[in-house]
Amino acid sequence: VTSFLDLARRLVLEQGISIHPVIPGDKPPGEYAGGHWRPMKGWDRFKRQLPTEDELAGWDTWPDAGIAVVAGSLSGIVAVDFDHRPDLH
Repeated sequence: VTSFLDLARRLVLEQGISIHPVIPGDKPPGEYAGGHWRPMKGWDRFKRQLPTEDELAGWDTWPDAGIAVVAGSLSGIVAVDFDHRPDLH
């Protein structure tokens, strides 16, 4: 099993792909503080800059955090979301 930190380092430091943590079992960007998950404000900065190694290490301590890849020019990834278009499924 790959740990959050191992996967995060591989994506960010080795491959130059930007990420952010997500609320466990959900899709929105999230942060953990005071024993609770909440939506992460300002997550869109990861469209312009990679998270630091200190941020990755901090996120690793958040219980059951998921990882979302930030699509865009920084990461070199394009994604198409058609969840709300059943005619395309």
